[in-house]
Amino acid sequence: MSDNKNMKLKAVLLVVALVALFVGAISYHAISQNSAGKKILYYTCSMHPSVKSDKPGSCPICGMNLEPVYAGDDAMTNAPSSTTNSAAASDSKPTPYPLTTCVVDGMKLGSMGAPYVFVYKGQEVKFCCAGCRPQFDQDPDKYMKIIKDAEAKK
Repeated sequence: MSDNKNMKLKAVLLVVALVALFVGAISYHAISQNSAGKKILYYTCSMHPSVKSDKPGSCPICGMNLEPVYAGDDAMTNAPSSTTNSAAASDSKPTPYPLTTCVVDGMKLGSMGAPYVFVYKGQEVKFCCAGCRPQFDQDPDKYMKIIKDAEAKK
């Protein structure tokens, strides 16, 4: 009976080890494909893009692993981006952001490091962190209305 339990335990451990090895190999392959031939510029936190380091490590604010930013990446999280389709709109200066808080979660700008800034249809938009951008992208009209209402009150 004891030998039967030992065999089952060994079989389970073998399966777990093989699954872990397989997952590790897939992860390594995906990472090396993304970074093949690209130079790492610096490491940053996906939630706190103001955090930059020349070495891998963890974010001093939230403890998350710092992610590499590669030369030639389009997703430079601190770089302002424009989601306008009009060349004329991108040539003109955007309307300044009227709030002192993040339009998505209401946190005071600067409370989590440098605000994440980008331009949407000629309007400067600021978030407390890059993590708020996906929520904005789900319903930009909702958040643009908040910004326009704040601008009208000034």
